[in-house]
Amino acid sequence: MLNPLFGRRVAVLSNPKSLRLLAGESREWDVDWRGEGTRGFFTGLADEWHAFALGPVEVEAILSIGEDERGSDQARGVFWVFPWRTAFLFAVILFLCISGLRLLRSRK
Repeated sequence: MLNPLFGRRVAVLSNPKSLRLLAGESREWDVDWRGEGTRGFFTGLADEWHAFALGPVEVEAILSIGEDERGSDQARGVFWVFPWRTAFLFAVILFLCISGLRLLRSRK
């Protein structure tokens, strides 16, 4: 589960590839919660806008043991999110507004 700063749950992820782990072993999995592969700037911007998160995001993993869920384990962590596409868009808009105002003032 991904919970951003404002307490709204952004995503609940499952094990989409049905990956398994044998007892006594360790393994690392990467789960992409926004889709596979490289995507364009505007697609990423739309993703940032719809699931806005800024600052610390709490992650909770709940692991079940066996198909009948005989046991389980939990892990929690925190990572920081900065929506750089959204910040870049606002910086460009701000720059254009300031440049436009300066241009209007210089013509008077």
